[in-house]
Amino acid sequence: MNNLKMIFILLMWASSLSYSWFKGGYSSWFVSYCLSLLLLYFIIVRLTNRKLKAQREISSEKWTSGENILVKVNIHLQTWIPFVWVIVEDEWHKQTYLPKFQSTFQYDYLIVNSQRGKYRSEGIQIVIKDLFGFIHKKIMVKSKLHFIVYPEPFPIVKWRNIHSESEDSNQTSSKRSHESLQFSGVRDYSYSDPMNRIHWKMSAKSNKLKTKEREFSVDQQMMVFLDAFQNADQLDSSCFETAVQIAASLLIYGKNQKFGMGLVSNNLEQYKEPLSSSINMQQVFEFLATVTPNGEGSFYETIRHQMMSLHKDVANVCITSNLDDQFINTCLFLRKQLRKINIVFIYESAVLNIKQRKYIKSLEEMGCHIELVKSRDSHSEIKQGGLKHGA
Repeated sequence: MNNLKMIFILLMWASSLSYSWFKGGYSSWFVSYCLSLLLLYFIIVRLTNRKLKAQREISSEKWTSGENILVKVNIHLQTWIPFVWVIVEDEWHKQTYLPKFQSTFQYDYLIVNSQRGKYRSEGIQIVIKDLFGFIHKKIMVKSKLHFIVYPEPFPIVKWRNIHSESEDSNQTSSKRSHESLQFSGVRDYSYSDPMNRIHWKMSAKSNKLKTKEREFSVDQQMMVFLDAFQNADQLDSSCFETAVQIAASLLIYGKNQKFGMGLVSNNLEQYKEPLSSSINMQQVFEFLATVTPNGEGSFYETIRHQMMSLHKDVANVCITSNLDDQFINTCLFLRKQLRKINIVFIYESAVLNIKQRKYIKSLEEMGCHIELVKSRDSHSEIKQGGLKHGA
């Protein structure tokens, strides 16, 4: 299209010049001079700006979903040509600017209500137009911008122990973390600290009371199961986003309580973070930032296989928005094997239907503890998170 416009301009200029040579006259030469200046302007605009520079900056590479991310853009045109329209566009924003005589300009934009996922952009596209819109040239400029948005966790103050009333009361539902005789470090003295914990040598060196800090021996374990089964009815729902948030919340809570934590999800390539007191939270949250409900293996098969390989004292937490007969039968089998099961059921409708109530009652009768959670923003259109945003 640009070539056709240039050919048209050249033909107009050649025609006016030929007319001026043969006919002469002030008006004809005036038109020829004007077209000559315009042609020169178009040629310069078309040939310039081949070495553009662009830079994008953000304050952090890690964000939480729902936050507004401020992106600062700096464009250097390296040209003295005035009155050029510049359109700067990347994966998340489009900006039109008239630089006039300026060769450098800056602007900011917001990624509003960011969704969890990995954001990657290798460059931006700059479209240069002349004042009249005849020349339209696209230039790709390298400007890498990578960051990740983690799911927003819920604040959990206390998580109830998983214990069935039908189990023997002499058995503990979950073990507690206790102090060992080993010391992990030294901290400043607190008024409530016992005197036998004061580290006298360090206190003498620092001229300030110091207290020995004991290690905690972790013997409570919690395995979190996230249902990521591919379900066409749930792809555009907020139920899965709520499930991811709850999984992140439980992992943070368990980490703060010094539990042994683990995570299993039946996504496309089944993810498994084994039970550990030193769980890699960064790796887990990177998975939660990008996971989508694309699993091919059923959730009930996953929990049956994984729970049977765990110790009976492990607290198992299943986060799901799908209850069916196969899931109920699997939970019944696992309860007969004395597995401790806690289910977080996420529902989207205003009230539970008859079938859901029936399933919940069956789970309670077999000794499973159930938490009912209403999905967040279920009545508003939200963007599905977990995808890779950008090129």
